[in-house]
Amino acid sequence: MGCSVTSQGVIHLTRLQDLNSLDLRHISELNNETVMEVVRKCRNLTSLNLCLNWTINDRYCNT
Repeated sequence: MGCSVTSQGVIHLTRLQDLNSLDLRHISELNNETVMEVVRKCRNLTSLNLCLNWTINDRYCNT
């Protein structure tokens, strides 16, 4: 049982461009597109926890 954060809510975090660590563990609404948006916009991100997000896969790993 994750928290009630949505993909749209996570997208708002991309405004924090100096963000260096983000824990998105166990968010059932999270999807690949949202994760990629975070990675693209939060250029200083060095740690991203995606544990227990069963809908996330390696579809975009080579991009």
